[in-house]
Amino acid sequence: MGYPAHLIHDSVSLSNIHIDQPIPYHKEISNDTLCLLIRKLNMVYFFFFWSFLLVLFSFVTRLLLKRKGVALVSDNAPQTNWYDAVDTQQEEKYDVFVSFRGEDIRDGFLSHLAVAFHQKNIYTFVDERLQGGEEIWPSLVGAIEGSLISVIIFSENYASSTWCLKELIKILECRDKYGHTLILVFYGIDPTDVRHQTRSYESAFAEHRKKFDPTMVQIWRDALNKSANLSGIKSSDFG
Repeated sequence: MGYPAHLIHDSVSLSNIHIDQPIPYHKEISNDTLCLLIRKLNMVYFFFFWSFLLVLFSFVTRLLLKRKGVALVSDNAPQTNWYDAVDTQQEEKYDVFVSFRGEDIRDGFLSHLAVAFHQKNIYTFVDERLQGGEEIWPSLVGAIEGSLISVIIFSENYASSTWCLKELIKILECRDKYGHTLILVFYGIDPTDVRHQTRSYESAFAEHRKKFDPTMVQIWRDALNKSANLSGIKSSDFG
């Protein structure tokens, strides 16, 4: 994806401040200079964050229109295989179901994405409850089964939540059974860590092995491996 040269220049130019070498902290660097550096770096983060968000939102919107049978002017454009879908008929309750780990993204990335969906009248199921309970599971199952698209946002602590893992299994089941459309997002995590359960995912499963039946733990592992073998959108591609 290309960006206007002037936009890139304005976003990443640090004037006379060079960040390719460590900046020594001493009295000759003024507070104003340090503040300028921080402000410029924040601009770079802002640019990449919103680029990533825009790509995900645009892709979900386009795919949703296709699933609803709405013709697009640019239908002849090359397609990017960031999803896996088979068209079948099923009762629809929501446009999009989002599976996510709240502590990682609820107050930042997810909140902006939810607002964008709402502004475009995309009916989205986002579970805002901080605590789970068996009594809410039927409503989650109904929301997953009744959504056209599921967006799974893998983040650092996704695998530590058994609720996320249960949602993942149900989503994959609906994909295989109903042709459910699946979009994967790797937010601050490498697909390899998800696929092989390394780094934070390894720590999460070390805890799961202490509390759950080995068969259940293996089912969760297999689900992560299966989903991470599909193509997905990686936040690391945007800075």
